[in-house]
Parts: sequence; structure tokens; C-alpha cells
Amino acid sequence: MNIGTCNDDSLRQIVMEHRKRRRMLSNRESARRSRVRKQKHLDDLSAQVTQLTAQNNRILTNINLVTKLYLSTQSQNHLLSTQIAEFIQMLHALALLLD
Repeated sequence: MNIGTCNDDSLRQIVMEHRKRRRMLSNRESARRSRVRKQKHLDDLSAQVTQLTAQNNRILTNINLVTKLYLSTQSQNHLLSTQIAEFIQMLHALALLLD
């Protein structure tokens, strides 16, 4: 081996080590960015869960309110139907008396 070959091999090795180190740093930075993106996605999903839970609670509250109103209206409707039937019977009785 001559001195020129040793220098070429050493230079090649230095270049390869430099590339390897640069690639390693690039991979670390890429992994860091990936972790940041993943954390942001997780934070966004967590915020969405909070928002949807609140929306779900509002919907359930509205359903309960509408159900109570429906039951009250149904009860009033039944009462009015009963009163109509009673009034019809009274009208028939009055009609029989007038005949």
C-alpha cells in the first residue's frame, strides 16, 4: 500500500462517517418532528373528545326536556279527550231531554 491509497481510504472513511453522522442527525430531527405531530394529533383528539362530550350532554339534556314536555302534553291530551267524551255524553243527554 502506498501513502496515496491510505489517504484515499482515510478520506473515504471520514466522508462516510460524516454522511453517517449527518443521516443520524437528520433521522433524530425527523423522529422529533414526528413525535411533535403525534402529540399535536393527540391533543386535537383530546379537545375533540371534550367538545363532543359537552355536545352530547347538551343533547341529552334537550332530550330529557322534550321527553318531559311530551309526557305532559300527552297527559293533557288524554285529559282533554276524556272531557270531550264527557261533554258529548252530556250533549246527548240534553238532546234526549229536549226531544
